[in-house]
Amino acid sequence: MDSVARRVVSTARAAGLTLLVIGRNGQLSRALTRRGMARNVDLLTVGRPEVDLENIDSIREQIASRKFDCVVNAAAYTAVDLAEEEPDRA
Repeated sequence: MDSVARRVVSTARAAGLTLLVIGRNGQLSRALTRRGMARNVDLLTVGRPEVDLENIDSIREQIASRKFDCVVNAAAYTAVDLAEEEPDRA
């Protein structure tokens, strides 16, 4: 995850991009936040309850809240045992 975060943050910094990262608590999100803060990248990280990935209006609201150049969806469905029972959510 760290190598992905390094590349994303380096690109964002070089291009002066503003990032919205959806999914606050996962490995990728934490790596992006840590690297982004260390390199002074304009980055906002949101998760539940600010954004509900099952509600398109919730997603649109977050994206419209600021002028973001890039949205990174780092959210994940982690209830692996329920994935077969809830395929639409997975």
